[in-house]
Amino acid sequence: MSWFLSIQTAEAARLPAISLTAGAGMSSSELANVIALGANFMAPIFTGGALEAQVDINSAEFQEAIANYGLAALRAFSEVEQGLANDTLLREREAYLREVVAESSEALRVATAQFDVGRVDLLSVLQQQGQVISAKVGLLNIRDQRLQQRVDLHLALGGSFEE
Repeated sequence: MSWFLSIQTAEAARLPAISLTAGAGMSSSELANVIALGANFMAPIFTGGALEAQVDINSAEFQEAIANYGLAALRAFSEVEQGLANDTLLREREAYLREVVAESSEALRVATAQFDVGRVDLLSVLQQQGQVISAKVGLLNIRDQRLQQRVDLHLALGGSFEE
C-alpha cells in the first residue's frame, strides 16, 4: 500500500501549490504575498523534470515489488510441486526396500536352516546377515528422507513449528 501512496505523493508534487496567508499589512506586504504566491505557483513548472523522474522512480519501484512478489509465489509453488513429486518417489523406493528386507530376511532364514543341517558354511550365513542389515539400513535411510521431505513440504506450504 505504501508503494501506491509514494507514487500518488510524487504525482501530487508535480501540481502547482498555492499558499495564502492572512496578514494585517499594507500594500508592501500585499505585494510580497503576490510575489510569494507567484513563486509557489511556478515552482513545480521549473522542477517538473525532477518531479517526473521521481514519479518514474516510484513507479519502477512498485513494478519491482510486484515482480519480486510474483517470483516468490512461483518459487513457493515450485517447492510444493517438487516436494509432492519427491514424496511419491520416496514412497515407491520405501515399498521396494520393504520387499528387499522381507526377501533377504527369508533368505537368511533358509541359509540358517541349511547351516543347521550342514549344507552351507558359516560364511554364507554371515553374508546373508550382512545383506539383511544393509537392506534394513537402506530402508531406514529412505524413511528418514521421507520424513525430512515432509518437513520441507510442511514449511513450503507455509507451516511452522511454533505453538
